[in-house]
Order: sequence, then C-alpha cells, then structure tokens
Amino acid sequence: MTNQHHPKKDKSRPTHEKIERHYFGQFLSHYESQEGNFKCFRRNYEIPKGDIVYSDSPDVMIHGVTTLGEVTTLGVEITRSYISDDPEKSEQAQRERRELVLARAKLRAPKGKKYDLWIGFDPRHPILDKQATPIARELAEVVENILDKWLCGRVPKQFFEHIPQVKSIYFNPIEYSAPAWRTLQCYEGSTLEFKRVQEIVEKKSRKLQNYQKCTKYWLLIVIDFIDRAQDQDLQLGAEDVLQKSPFECVLLYKPQFGELVLARQSDDG
Repeated sequence: MTNQHHPKKDKSRPTHEKIERHYFGQFLSHYESQEGNFKCFRRNYEIPKGDIVYSDSPDVMIHGVTTLGEVTTLGVEITRSYISDDPEKSEQAQRERRELVLARAKLRAPKGKKYDLWIGFDPRHPILDKQATPIARELAEVVENILDKWLCGRVPKQFFEHIPQVKSIYFNPIEYSAPAWRTLQCYEGSTLEFKRVQEIVEKKSRKLQNYQKCTKYWLLIVIDFIDRAQDQDLQLGAEDVLQKSPFECVLLYKPQFGELVLARQSDDG
C-alpha cells in the first residue's frame, strides 16, 4: 500500500494534559515517600500509641510508655518489593533502556520526528546492556520505511519482525507541533512469590544490627501497584510461613488499596 499525503495540522496538546500530570505527580510523590507510606499504613492498621519520629534505619520510630510505665520504642523499617532484582531484566532497568532506545531512534529518523508513535516492547526479550544503540538504529530504519508504506494505525509485524524486542508499533500520521514517541506497554499480572518475601526479610534481618536501638521492630514491605516494577497480588498460602526473624511483625502492604497481609512466622502458633 502506498501512503497518501499525511494531513498537516499544527495541533497543540490539550492543556489539561499538563494539569493531569501535575496532580498525578503529586499523588505519586506522596506514595513514593516513606513518610507517605507510613501515614497511609496508619489508616489501615492499629499501631502502638506514642510520639512518631521519621528517621533512618529504621525509617519510623514510635516512642511510647507501657501501662507499667516502661519506656518503649517501636522501630518500623519500610522497604519495597520489586518483581525482579536482575540488573538486566528488571522493569526498573528496562524502562530506562526503552526510553533510551526511543530517544536515539528518533534522532536517526528525520521523517519520523514529525509524528506521534507508540512503541510496545516485549518483556520476554529484554533490552540487554549495549543493545540500545543497535536496536535504536534498526527501529529508526523501520519508522522511515513505514512512513511511505503505511497510512496509520497498527503497523504489521512483518515490518519489524527482525527486532524481537519490539512487540508493536502504532503510527499517528497527523503532524503536531510537539510530536512524541512513547512506550506502549502491556503487562501480565503476577503474584508476589513467597520466596521473594523470604529474601527481603533475610536481607533486612542482617542489616538490623546496625540500626538504631529499639525495643522491637516491624518490617513493612510496600508494593506499589502503579509501578509495574512492583505490582504484584498479595496472596500467601497457609504453607507460607517465615522462619522466626528479629521483626515482631512482617507486613505486606498496598497503600492505594489499603490491602494488608500479615506474614506468619514459625513460632506464631
């Protein structure tokens, strides 16, 4: 198919887009902070009464007094659970490499700079170290070719089947004053693996000896559903029991939903 002339309409971006990004950014920054996570946690779980101090190692300290007049300090360590810690395949690393590929490809595609494109990457074929530049070069060549052969919409796989890291390409032929190339990702849901919880608890337990002294400690493992590098369903089976740790409580928490799971330890009975 031979492409027709692309309509040239100098359309400005909707002004509400910047407003949405602003407020969504505020929303994210609140949940991404340890203090923000703990304030949400307090609404969903009863904590001992006392003076709350936001600190470091542990992240939160609650100074209180028991009914017998004993001074106590509860230390709450807050951490996150990522689906993968593999430096090559983790979503954290892949997000950066996808953006790098798009930026470099756009520089190499003179005609493509005028249009909006959405590029989907295949998580089964991660972008490995030093692959960003060659993938960007191949993607730029594809974009330059499809502009003359494809009118709009989803581009057939045959045009880029030689790039396994690319799963889909959508092309918008309208020229904008500030065109953008964006990633378009689809993900499959995943369940938090008990082994991952064990690894986090063991890692934090080893570090606890260097923390500020507290009467007892809790470990709060946060899973942020907005971040695809973290989003996992909280489902622990009856057989999923941790070995006894220095933490009195190990809690798994999704702040946006108020979803909370108390992980059992070996002497919980």
